[in-house]
Amino acid sequence: MTLTPQQKLEYYRKKQLAERIILAQARRGKHIIYGERAVSAQLKPALRKHTEDYDLFARQPRRTASMVEKRLDQRYGFNAFKIAPAKHRGTYKVVSRVTQRNVADYSNPPRRVQYVRRDGVRYAALSYQLQKIRESLASRNAKFRHAKDRETRQRILLNKQAQLRRRKQSVLRRLMRGSVYR
Repeated sequence: MTLTPQQKLEYYRKKQLAERIILAQARRGKHIIYGERAVSAQLKPALRKHTEDYDLFARQPRRTASMVEKRLDQRYGFNAFKIAPAKHRGTYKVVSRVTQRNVADYSNPPRRVQYVRRDGVRYAALSYQLQKIRESLASRNAKFRHAKDRETRQRILLNKQAQLRRRKQSVLRRLMRGSVYR
């Protein structure tokens, strides 16, 4: 199926709509966002990194991907998305027919995943992300990811150091306001 130039233009005009629909479905379905989106959602703005797609854990990834794809097509007004099985078993991708890029990946959760909530959306905890990064760096098969994982680990650790510094400063301020200076 070929798309008309008007449909392609409409896709680019409504690009933010896909993000809202995926996040709304994640809220409703209690899905957990993991990967770079989860890391960026929990870091300071200066440490965030832009990413195009969403990686989500869902109990029924194929059904969820199908539901999201149908909702996206309905809101866009034409068949702008398709579902494709991913490289890994049990993972399904929602792919844009205009750009041929992934919009969302739905996978089975490997086990119980720790998460934090931000605006009603569940994001994999930074501790889970760090554990996955450690596993990836230890694996020779994932050598292609090592540079990216080291950079992500560095941003997470910088964020933790900044949080500790802020806590120390607030404790010192409270001590200075305490009985010593009154």
